[in-house]
Amino acid sequence: MNVYRSTAASAAVDAQRRRLDLHRTSLVTGACEACGRDGPCPDANEAAEFLAERGLLVPESARPEPRRRRTGLRRLVHRVLRALRIA
Repeated sequence: MNVYRSTAASAAVDAQRRRLDLHRTSLVTGACEACGRDGPCPDANEAAEFLAERGLLVPESARPEPRRRRTGLRRLVHRVLRALRIA
């Protein structure tokens, strides 16, 4: 089944998806990454409501945060252990 969506409607959906991606709640701090308010912030809620009313899935916003890179000593230890096949 195909659904016709006008250019204006497509632009509005894309804008709300970008807004929701921007206002993600950090798994580390629990705050919005864009505005710093406790998450989910009102902007994220409005964007999610807009998309939910239209029955649109939001896979971009459902992905987890990227893993933090190891730095310094943790990185060195990880590399040594990996080389020794312990980790």
